[in-house]
Amino acid sequence: MDYEVRYIKDVGIKKEYGDDGKPKEKDRPRLYQYVDIHGGGDLISFMWQAKSSGDFSQINELINSKIKNFMYNSGKGKMVAVSELVKIRNKERNAMLSALKRKKGKGKSGPNILDDFDQEGENQGDLKKGGGRRGEMDSKYREVVWKLDERGNMGENLVGLCLLQGTAIHNHLARHLIKMYPELVNDIFISENYYGLSPLHQAIMNEDPEMVSFLLREGANINQRCYGASFCPDDQKSSRTDSLEHEYVELSLKTSYSGRMYFGEYPLSYAACINQTDCFRLLVAKKADLNQKDTNGNTVLHLAVIHEQPEMIKLSYNMGAKLQIVNKQNLTPLTLAAHLGKKEIFEQILKLEADVVWIYGNASSYAYPLARIDTISQETGEMNEDSALSLTVYGLTLKKVITHEQIIRRNNSIPCNNSSYDNPCINATYTMFDYMFLKASTPQSFSSYTANEQRMFGIIPNFAICGNIPVQDGSNIELLVRLVAEQMVLLMALLQIVCDAIDMKNVGRKRWWRVMKSFPAKLAYKISFIFIMLIVPIRLGCALCPTMLLLENILSLMIVLLTGAHFLFYTRALKFIGPFVLMIYTILSRDISPCERASKEKHEYTSGLTKIWALHEFSNISQQRDSMNK
Repeated sequence: MDYEVRYIKDVGIKKEYGDDGKPKEKDRPRLYQYVDIHGGGDLISFMWQAKSSGDFSQINELINSKIKNFMYNSGKGKMVAVSELVKIRNKERNAMLSALKRKKGKGKSGPNILDDFDQEGENQGDLKKGGGRRGEMDSKYREVVWKLDERGNMGENLVGLCLLQGTAIHNHLARHLIKMYPELVNDIFISENYYGLSPLHQAIMNEDPEMVSFLLREGANINQRCYGASFCPDDQKSSRTDSLEHEYVELSLKTSYSGRMYFGEYPLSYAACINQTDCFRLLVAKKADLNQKDTNGNTVLHLAVIHEQPEMIKLSYNMGAKLQIVNKQNLTPLTLAAHLGKKEIFEQILKLEADVVWIYGNASSYAYPLARIDTISQETGEMNEDSALSLTVYGLTLKKVITHEQIIRRNNSIPCNNSSYDNPCINATYTMFDYMFLKASTPQSFSSYTANEQRMFGIIPNFAICGNIPVQDGSNIELLVRLVAEQMVLLMALLQIVCDAIDMKNVGRKRWWRVMKSFPAKLAYKISFIFIMLIVPIRLGCALCPTMLLLENILSLMIVLLTGAHFLFYTRALKFIGPFVLMIYTILSRDISPCERASKEKHEYTSGLTKIWALHEFSNISQQRDSMNK
C-alpha cells in the first residue's frame, strides 16, 4: 500500500529542545513518559515483562496508580459540551494561521447545563443517555474520558498513541488498556488536524482487521466521524470554519476532492478508500450504513470513485450501496467519475447500472439508463448540467483531454435518437453558405479596378468609394454578385443573432456562456456577427472620415479569420483536409500546455535581491560580449 499509516507521528509537533537534544520538560506532555512517540516508555517496558512472564500484576498496578489520574472520574469519563471542544479546535487552528486568515467560531454555545451537575454521582449513566445518540451531528454533548489538559501534542490519549506506533507490543498494550477502561474505545483525538480520529479509524489505517474486530466487540462506534484538517480535501482546508452550535466543520462546497488523505470521515469510508475488504465486511456486519454522507455529501461509492478502488465499488454495490445518491455538488458516482476523468471507473459503474437484454455466446445486448448520462433531464425536459456528457464536454482541462475523449466515445456508443444528428448537418450547411457569401462580399483591392483602365491623361481618376465600389461600372457582374452577397451576409448575421438571443433566453445567460466558452472557435464565430453589424454604420460614415475605409477593411479581415476558424471544425470530417486540421489542433494544444505548466511553476527568483543579482550578472555578460565584438 502507498499509504503511510504512521504519518501522524511528527506532524504538527513543535517543541523547544535543550542542550542534550531532548525536548524541554515544560513542552513534553506527561503521558509521553509512559508511551513516547519513539517506541519507548515505562508502560512498554512493563508490557514486555508481563508478556514474557505472563504476570500482568505489575503493569496493572502501574496503570491503576498512575494512568487512572489522567482520566475523568477514574476512567468512567464525563460529558463535555461540544461548544467547549469546538473552541479548543478553533483556537488551535487560529494559532497556525496568520492574523488575516483567522476565523472566529460562529453561533452561540448557550448555557452549559453540566456546570452545576455532579457527574460523579450515581445518575451519571442517565446523563449519558441524554447526551444524544452516537453519530448524530446535532448532539450538544460528547463523552470524554481522557482529560483535555493531559493529552498529547495531537490531542491523543494513551490508546491513540499506542495505535500510532502500530507495533505488536503497542497493540497489545492498547487492548489491555481498553479491557481495563472500556470507555477508552470511543475516546477521540481533540485537535484541529485530527479531530474525531478514533481507535477504530486508526486500526483501519493500520490495515489490522484483527484489531478492528476487537474494537467492534468492545463497543466501538461505527458512526464516529473524523473532521480533522489532515483528512480534508486540500482545496477546502482554507475554508474550514466552526460553529458553536454543532460539532462538524463547515466547508466550502467548491472542491475537486484532491488530497490523498481525504477518506470521508466514517470508518466504513476509510476502509473503502484504502481497499481494506476484511475491515469493510466487519463494519457492514455490524450494520454500518453504506449510504451515509460526509460533510461533502459523499457516500462510500463516491469515495471509492475518488480513490479509484474498483473492487470496493463492486463490493459496496453488491452489499446494498446506491448509485443514485447525489453529493452536495449534485454528482452521482457515475457523474463524479466523468467529472474527474476516471475512464475505467466510469465504465465499471456504467456496467453496474446496465440491464442485460440478451446474451448469446460472445454477443450481448445491454440497456443503459440515460437519466444521468443524457444532457436532457427526464423529469423536466431541460438541460441537465450535471449529466455525464455535460461534465465530460464542458469540464475539459488539458490534463483530461485524452481521458475525456475516451469517455465521450463510450457515451456516444450508447444508442440515442437519430434526430440528434440533424442539427450538426444544418449548422454545417449554414456555415458553408455563410462563408461562401462572406468570401464573395469581401472588398477587393483598389488596383483591381484601376490597373486595366486606360485614359488619355496621365492621372487615372479613382472613383472608388467606401467598400471599393466603382461608381461608373454599375453593369459589372462581379459588382452585382458582391452587392447580393453583402445583403445575404447581413441578413444571415442578423438571423443568427436573433436565434442566439432566443437560445440565450431559453437556456439562461450563464448556461449559454458556459457552453460557448467551452468552444473558442464557435465563440469566435459568434463575435464575427457583431463585427458584420458594425460594418453597416462604418460604411455609412465613410463620407465623414477617410479613416472609416481602413476600419472597414480591418473588420472585414477579422470577420474572415474568425469565420474560418469555425469553418475548420466541419472540415475535420473530410478525408484529405481532416488530418491537417487535427494536426493544427494538436500543435496548438501542445504549445499551450507547456505555457500553462510554466505559469504554475515557481519562479527561480526567491527574492528581489536574487533577481537584481541575476540582472547584474546578465549585464556584465552583455558588456563582455560587446567588448569582444569590438
